[in-house]
Amino acid sequence: MKLNSRFHPQFWLGPLLLAVLAGTLIGVAVDPGGDLPNWPSGPGVTLDESFNVQQGVYLKRGIATYGWGALDPASLQEIYNTENGYLPDHPPLGRLWLGVAHDFAVDVLPTETVERTGWSLLHARFGSAVAFALTVLLIGWVAAYLYNPATGFFSSLALVMMPRVVGHAHLASLETVTNLFYTIAVLSVAACWTKSQPPTRKVAIFCGVLWGLAMLTKIQGLLIMVPVGIWGLCYWRQRSVIPGALFGVAGFVTLFICWPWLWSAPLDHLQEYLGRTTDRSINKVFYLSKTYIDHADASIPELAEYPVVPWHYPLLMFAVTVPLGFQFLGLLGLKVKPLGRMFDAPLQVILACAFFPVALFCLPSVSVYDGVRLFLTVYPLWAIVIGRGGAVAWAWLSERAGLFGIIVWLTAFLGAQLTSMFVLHPCLLSYYNLGVLSLRGADDLGFEPTYWGDSLHREFQEEVVKSVPKGTQIGLVPVLHQYQLLSLASQSKVFHDHQIEIVPFDPNMPDPPDYVMTFYRKADHSAELTQRLEEAEIVVEYRRQVVLLSALFKLDSSVALDSR
Repeated sequence: MKLNSRFHPQFWLGPLLLAVLAGTLIGVAVDPGGDLPNWPSGPGVTLDESFNVQQGVYLKRGIATYGWGALDPASLQEIYNTENGYLPDHPPLGRLWLGVAHDFAVDVLPTETVERTGWSLLHARFGSAVAFALTVLLIGWVAAYLYNPATGFFSSLALVMMPRVVGHAHLASLETVTNLFYTIAVLSVAACWTKSQPPTRKVAIFCGVLWGLAMLTKIQGLLIMVPVGIWGLCYWRQRSVIPGALFGVAGFVTLFICWPWLWSAPLDHLQEYLGRTTDRSINKVFYLSKTYIDHADASIPELAEYPVVPWHYPLLMFAVTVPLGFQFLGLLGLKVKPLGRMFDAPLQVILACAFFPVALFCLPSVSVYDGVRLFLTVYPLWAIVIGRGGAVAWAWLSERAGLFGIIVWLTAFLGAQLTSMFVLHPCLLSYYNLGVLSLRGADDLGFEPTYWGDSLHREFQEEVVKSVPKGTQIGLVPVLHQYQLLSLASQSKVFHDHQIEIVPFDPNMPDPPDYVMTFYRKADHSAELTQRLEEAEIVVEYRRQVVLLSALFKLDSSVALDSR
């Protein structure tokens, strides 16, 4: 096999080993509620997982029921009919990915929860683990081919050690699958559109189809069109018009063909989908010791006191949620010239598609919330830039430090990062880098310590049931949507076996339960709630780096009586 062949093992073997290792370590730590008590605990049930898993299972089983008959457009429209239970708030590919993984994992590893409820977050989470592993392999392979094997290996290594991305890879949410297809689409352009001649029509259509798949996962996939279009015009001038038009047509045709919900009323349904992504309920954001809202709405006067999230929120959150050493390597990767001229064409595409979403979310009219979740697509692409810097640092160490020096530097650099991930697991969505003195420093500076419910994990649940009588009613706060309680109760075998009843809690409710359980999403902890909990007794608490992430309180009955 030729050394310059993109399929030569020198390009993919290292990334493949890292991908298998990462996928395995994530896959054994996805249990949210006690179905696999001998496995490591995974994150708790997060806010959006239940929607994605149930819809994914619905789509997979609907298609499987029809078999080859699902190729009939009438059958597909029956499956994608909202009256039959289909929810078109997101395109289908990401959810279908999770649904297929769910049913495959159920066949291999049946559990009590799936037998009781018919679906399981645990099994769908394997789909995210696989998607993450494929992303690790993809960026390492392509970076190695574009630059050199060292760059490819360090790109994969950087992604494997990005806690926020790894944290999402433990969840049955759409972010990790979106990352995979977004990265595939961007790297196809970076690898195929940057030759000595403009892309051929076949290449343009092929890349457009991949972009269509990215759009079929989540709205973030649509954003690729803008940076690719601008870059193409700047790089190829008028010669980019035909390839760009074919790219766009192929993408939208793929989106339309593969989303049967659009077929019956294409313009109306597309407008409904795009409108749903902008016309959303208001989310609160805790940032730099102050509570904001993601967008203003004059029809809700009680939220008028809160300002809109400042423009710099995405920039600062990105800066403090990638390991600090990797940020320095990324800056080095932007400057180095030995790997090719500064900002070569592939790097231009990668950077444009990485940071256009961040720039977009800086606009005051665009909603942003939940930490870095909405622009998580930046991280795999930034890992390639980090890989460039890592390759240069490795070459420098090899020349000057010797074998012993390399071992010392790598042990210190990688050991520190692995330690921080080990300490935070399974709550990696609470990670902050050393630039703000990790989670403890970030909490002191007023960043949100946790936001999605992952800190209500299995080990915390086990401590809760040890501390309360069987059949206890426990209030939960914050409750951010009507299905949150049902999802937690149904997916926790620990709570189910102990007959725990979970109910919503309000600090002003006249007859509160004796116990209250909370995860510390400060944006939704009102002053009344904070005061009520300060008067209560902490029965169980979960802390990382001394920061409280979740807790169980026993309310003071005398305070409750006085309030009535």
